[in-house]
Amino acid sequence: MNRARGFTLIEILIAAIILFSSIAVVGELFSASSLSSKKVINSSHFYQTVYSSIPQIKDELRTKLNKKAKVDFVEGQVTTNALPLNWHAELVERFEPPRDFDDTYEQPKRYCVYKVSIVSVKNVSVARQFSFNMVVWE
Repeated sequence: MNRARGFTLIEILIAAIILFSSIAVVGELFSASSLSSKKVINSSHFYQTVYSSIPQIKDELRTKLNKKAKVDFVEGQVTTNALPLNWHAELVERFEPPRDFDDTYEQPKRYCVYKVSIVSVKNVSVARQFSFNMVVWE
């Protein structure tokens, strides 16, 4: 009638497997969240840099277009926040200014829409791209 008190070896092994499995899952979750936060930080840095460099790119594009007439493709490079960005602008469309209701004179197509694409060159393995349209006139 002596009853042995305590856990059996099987019960201890099952408890250890459950404990170590939960520790492994928590470790993987921490690792994945750390990697995800690094990606978000890099992406945020890129987009902040792009948005702060857009005025520079617009000025460069206008300057280069004023020097040359009827250009279909322009490219350049700007550096903002220590991140060099290559950009290129491609002509999308030429159009004339809007007419008045009694205007019979056909205006020349002097307004141009350019699609400007920005590419980061710092991390070549992860090339990020951003584009916007810009209207200029000749």
